[in-house]
Amino acid sequence: MIAENHLKSENSKYAGAGGKVEWLYCFDVHCNAFLPVFFICYVFQYFLLPVLLYKHFLTVVLSAIINCFALSYYFYITSQGFSALPILKNTEYFLVPIFGIVLFGVAAIILRVNITYSIIALHF
Repeated sequence: MIAENHLKSENSKYAGAGGKVEWLYCFDVHCNAFLPVFFICYVFQYFLLPVLLYKHFLTVVLSAIINCFALSYYFYITSQGFSALPILKNTEYFLVPIFGIVLFGVAAIILRVNITYSIIALHF
């Protein structure tokens, strides 16, 4: 577990549960972070499908913004969830993948790749 091995504070005065990060807490943080991603990428985007499936540059930009925002929000909520634990330090490292997500979104816009088409092809 990344949080257990790399982010644990050495001189923490909190030793509840043996000073370990419980896997159920990690799963809860993941579920709490994934719920908005699900609603943005699947429910919200489903209602926008008639607009997002047009072959236009603005739909490529809108699709990239929606999907990159949802994935970035996942990592933000994960970072907030783990920062609540006093035995962990430097939980800001969970925000690092946002940089890659933004680069991916910019590359998708430059290459005019509609991410919505990729998601639909993945599921259907």
